[in-house]
Amino acid sequence: MHGQRKLMDVQAGLMRGQLGEMKTSGALMLRQLAIYERPWVTASITPRGPLCFDESGGAYVMLLLTLKNFGHSVATHVRFDYGLLANSHTVIAKQQEIAERIKPDTPGEVVFPHDRNREPIYCRVSKEEIERYAINDGDAQYVTLSIVGVVAYRFATSSDPHFTKFAYRVGRIDSKNVLRPVKVGAELQPEEIHTSLREPGGSHAD
Repeated sequence: MHGQRKLMDVQAGLMRGQLGEMKTSGALMLRQLAIYERPWVTASITPRGPLCFDESGGAYVMLLLTLKNFGHSVATHVRFDYGLLANSHTVIAKQQEIAERIKPDTPGEVVFPHDRNREPIYCRVSKEEIERYAINDGDAQYVTLSIVGVVAYRFATSSDPHFTKFAYRVGRIDSKNVLRPVKVGAELQPEEIHTSLREPGGSHAD
């Protein structure tokens, strides 16, 4: 009798362990399914006008921001914001400030699966910031410009906000295919502007 009870206790323990493993496995499968089914929104930029320096000494450029949903669900409450910086060391701090400001708590755009939304955007950086971070080279000054931004969105099966952070350096490609800083005061035509090099640490999606 004592032996049977001990055997039953062992079997019950094994069953509890198997049940725990099944629950863990089931939760993992549900998480993997959610990752597969959710939307994933990316952001890319394309020059739409020249990079210019205005009379006040600031720099500005017109761009086309493309949001594409590579996922399998509709991205809702889509919001975004961006900025033009003259100091790459402030990219992450700027993105954090934007993310706090544009949390997707109110209705915004919708991006359907495998679809894309295109938005013209205007970016400007002040004379003061350019002068603070410009590098002197003889009589000329050069500055490394970065376009940074954040896309915030939600989807039906998640109660949490999700963010895509992006950062691209802006400059001219030289004959050795190296991205060079922008010469202060010199205009860059759209075909001369290169924006495909991402800032280190500036690209993130959750």
